[in-house]
Amino acid sequence: MPSFFIPLLILLIFLAGVLRIHFSLFTFEPDHILKYKLYKIDAFEGWVQEAQYKKDGKHRYIIQCDQIVQDTAAQIANGKIIVYQGKSSLELAYGDRVRIDGRPFEPSLPSNPGDFNYRRYLHLKGIYYQYYLGENDVTLLERGTAGHIWKKNIVMPIRRYIEQTIAKYFVSPTSDVIRALILGQRQDLDEHIVDTFKRTGIVHVLAISGLHVGFIILIFMMLFSFLRVSYTWRILLTLGCLFIFVAIVNFKPPVVRASLMAALYFTGQIFQRKTSPLNIIAAAGLILLIIEPQQLFQPGFQFSFAAVFSIIYGYPKIDKLFPSLPHRLTLARGLNAWVRQPFLVSAAAVLGTLPLTWYYYGVLQIGALLVNIFIIPLIGGFVILTLLFLLVSLSGFFAINGLALLLHLYYAAILHIIHYFSKIPFVQIALPPPQLGEFLLIILIILLFFNAHLRIDRIWLSGSLILLFVLTTAPSRNDHNVQLIQAKVGQGDGALIKFPNQKVMVIDGGDLKFHWNAGERYMVPLLKHLGITHIDYLVGSHAHSDHIGGLPTLLKQFKVDTLVLPPFPAQSNLYNNLLKTANERDVAVIFKERGDQLDVGPQNRCYILHPFGRFGRPGHASGETINNSSLVMKILHGQTSFLFTGDLESTAEPALLSYDNFLNCDVLKVGHHGSITSTSDEFLHLIKPEYATVSVGRNNKFYHPSRKTMRRLVKNFAHPLRTDRYGGLWFKSDGNKVHLYNWR
Repeated sequence: MPSFFIPLLILLIFLAGVLRIHFSLFTFEPDHILKYKLYKIDAFEGWVQEAQYKKDGKHRYIIQCDQIVQDTAAQIANGKIIVYQGKSSLELAYGDRVRIDGRPFEPSLPSNPGDFNYRRYLHLKGIYYQYYLGENDVTLLERGTAGHIWKKNIVMPIRRYIEQTIAKYFVSPTSDVIRALILGQRQDLDEHIVDTFKRTGIVHVLAISGLHVGFIILIFMMLFSFLRVSYTWRILLTLGCLFIFVAIVNFKPPVVRASLMAALYFTGQIFQRKTSPLNIIAAAGLILLIIEPQQLFQPGFQFSFAAVFSIIYGYPKIDKLFPSLPHRLTLARGLNAWVRQPFLVSAAAVLGTLPLTWYYYGVLQIGALLVNIFIIPLIGGFVILTLLFLLVSLSGFFAINGLALLLHLYYAAILHIIHYFSKIPFVQIALPPPQLGEFLLIILIILLFFNAHLRIDRIWLSGSLILLFVLTTAPSRNDHNVQLIQAKVGQGDGALIKFPNQKVMVIDGGDLKFHWNAGERYMVPLLKHLGITHIDYLVGSHAHSDHIGGLPTLLKQFKVDTLVLPPFPAQSNLYNNLLKTANERDVAVIFKERGDQLDVGPQNRCYILHPFGRFGRPGHASGETINNSSLVMKILHGQTSFLFTGDLESTAEPALLSYDNFLNCDVLKVGHHGSITSTSDEFLHLIKPEYATVSVGRNNKFYHPSRKTMRRLVKNFAHPLRTDRYGGLWFKSDGNKVHLYNWR
């Protein structure tokens, strides 16, 4: 065989894979729904391919569309549409044929940098449109006539039985966790529980994974062994049960991957062929990518194969680095089997997925190394016992309620342990997303660590660690620009300014109403995505909820030096809670007015232009009065500047006209969300902004921004940018010009 044959074969496979991915992502059938103009679609028909139910009634369906209606004419159209229950009370099921009168729309793009890209997530699943059902939008054409017969007659009854059994014997949150672990249904999980699992780096145990496949194989292999079934039939029957399980959980990629690997391994067993674990994982990956190549870009696929590869490749390597205890001691044998080996397996998996965790979530999971030792065996035991419980429930065992209570107590103990670990400092370290060089370097470091038993690799490992430390901590990592992000926070305000000297200012934090916290939802993820842990100035422009509602959350989750407020003494529970939280966190509170400055570094200036006089004095706290007490701030960097006006209204704008040309700026934060009562022609004539950001919520009840205000902005040559349409607005100033950065 010629020496160039293998490299040529690899190159051909790679090129074939590139073409397969290209055709999968960018080419569509002639009758695909994307071929039709969206604004012309009046209705669509199809069948329910997947139904996901929630306790609160906000169900979700995936409709396999087969025709659309345009101008009363039906046309064949192929594609998937995700449909949310919305206001409709009609509950759909797998196989139902439906007609939905209405126009679907594109999924939303991420709100701010670092936000989850829901549109990309759905696109990789072949879903390009979504729809919220109105009261009378859906018509049930046929009940349960579409879909696969084997799924309707075998899989769905089994799934319904499992769901009914869980609901009968368990209460929330135990029932919710069991549905997540057994059926892959995470929609009802409590957010606080999920956050606790995330903080400890073990949120992966809440998802259906290869771990579950191992448990299924173990249980059924033992069961068929007790029934004295031959080894070959034992394997075939187990794989058959495994296929049903994969169908029950809707062919989750990690389960399909693990099941395919198991099938390849057992095929080798049946034909008495020696199998290589690395060859099996490579074959499984290749088969999956041939069938569905877009999986390559899905985080779940990447995490799954990275973890398995790291265990197969890395565990034997690091096993050499940490000698086992002498086997002649009984205690030592136990420690080797129950502590050392699980720790090294966990370490291999955590290290293998570390670059992906850093890239996708901006954290290094330090605590996961320790937590997995305790939690994985406990969760594994819980899953096995739950599966056995479901099998036993078929027999009508008289003590089934007692078994359910024991499982509930078992889960409560697991949750208590996880809560304990989540409170340990530095269980995870937040970092900005890695640059390409850093990402490749961390992969190299992990590979070198796996081979650190070799002296030359230890030398390279030391040098690589030093280089990574320099890259992630050196000031040169940061540019010399001032960065402004006018965040999308719904109907409210929130902005982040980062200066070249690494000082950080946050102006407002979004709204707080009932269970809705814009600071938690938008501002915290944005700051963490940028690797910010320290805020120098936290500014509340004025005392309305849609501006300071999220500030207490920021005070609790970040180190804040100074809280800056206008002098107007507002009286509200939210305002008092803000001051109380600042006091509890030992944060200095200062009240600023016209003529003051904030120290943001030697090359930058931050001037307070308002309030002053009667606008900052105690008085009747009407909405207009509080709006007109807003801090108006001008930030300069070189020849460029930014002007923030809070909710200042046109009745107070004349008080600023004496600044004349000093009001000139490159970027204006438009006052009061573009209300008709703000941003007058006279005011704009002095400001002359190049960009005008309008922080506003989509379809808000105030009808902001006003069309008249938007026309005034255009007339004054200001480029209006709305956060409800463009998401967070990211500007960078080099001191000479302001650039709008298209981060999406």
